[in-house]
Amino acid sequence: MGKRRFLLRLYAANLMILVGSLLAVTWYASLAIDELSHQHVARDLERDAQSVGWAVAHVPFPMLAEKVDPLCKRLGKTPFNRITVILPDGKVIGDSQADPRYMADCKYRPEVKEALLGGTGVARQPTDTRGSETVHVAVPVQNNGKVFAVVRTSTFRRTLNEIDAAMRFRIVVIGIFVAAVGAGLRLILYRVASREELRALGARLSQSQEAERQRVSRDLHDQLGQLITSLGVNLHLVKAAVPPSSAPDASAPLTRAIGQVEQIGEQLREVIYDLHPPVLQEYGLEAALRWCAERLRKSADIKVHVQCDGADLRLADEIETSLLRICQEALTNVSKHACASEASIRLQKLPAVLRLTVSDDGKGFDAKTRKAPNAKMGWGLITMRERALAMGGSLRLESAPGKGTRVIVDVPR
Repeated sequence: MGKRRFLLRLYAANLMILVGSLLAVTWYASLAIDELSHQHVARDLERDAQSVGWAVAHVPFPMLAEKVDPLCKRLGKTPFNRITVILPDGKVIGDSQADPRYMADCKYRPEVKEALLGGTGVARQPTDTRGSETVHVAVPVQNNGKVFAVVRTSTFRRTLNEIDAAMRFRIVVIGIFVAAVGAGLRLILYRVASREELRALGARLSQSQEAERQRVSRDLHDQLGQLITSLGVNLHLVKAAVPPSSAPDASAPLTRAIGQVEQIGEQLREVIYDLHPPVLQEYGLEAALRWCAERLRKSADIKVHVQCDGADLRLADEIETSLLRICQEALTNVSKHACASEASIRLQKLPAVLRLTVSDDGKGFDAKTRKAPNAKMGWGLITMRERALAMGGSLRLESAPGKGTRVIVDVPR
């Protein structure tokens, strides 16, 4: 995944989380805002009612019915605010918007009942207009600790809760779902990105390791190899310069020394080939696989069959090197652990992948135990798997007791 594509998808996931979160909290936030607005309106109405109550308290009781109604109409000037004065028996003696003589008994309204008990009553009444309500606040008017009238103020208020509960619940559920999908997508993107970073890091480590192998093999060849060759030449010159008849005791040790130097040179060449096989660069992957098979036949007396579909196949240097290293590690496991008499190496060109299969007829093992979460894998198997992942491919291990083992590596073409 490219960096630009990753960032675009990450932005999309963050946008989904933001939109979903807003949908999930908007309506609950609207309810809180609506409640704060209601409390603010109720406080204003209570203050107005207390002001009217103070004026009513200074009106002589015999003149209440005559003086209070004009007072209510004079104080309740706005069309949205209404002032009503009610006696304890429920009779309305003053109203800013209607004739109190024709008004119904109000003593059973909840806010009036609360005020008759000496408290402040507040009530909310939905209107016929959607998204609006009427707020009523009633306060008592007392004389010598006794309630003799109730002042009720009312006003019309727009609400934020214009959607019914079922629709609001659906919006909240959709918001939570969108936010959850966005969070899951972001988690997947981060996991994919971290996996690709690990794969790229593994590829760089493999490249640096191969570069170091190549440097060490070149230094061994150019320096130590030259010294061993020079030592062998000098020993041959000494042997030729000293006749056996003149120094019979030195002839046999000198011959053994020459043989040991030749063995050291042979082993050094093997080490150099192991570190960086020149056959891979010069002749390609197929020749390198056949070289590995021949080495196993000589070292462990195991017959190895090599089959390559497409002799002209050449891949990137990193992929060829990784496949060769995986094959070498698999053949090493065959010689050390499999107790096999035969093995096979097969390189196939499939439509979508390049497949390398290394199999043997050895004793095998239970592959299911290696796939368990708490199973311990050998370092060689871990290295092979990491090399396969670094190439963007995969590694499968198939085995059963008594049925041999197969290592299958698939690499995208």
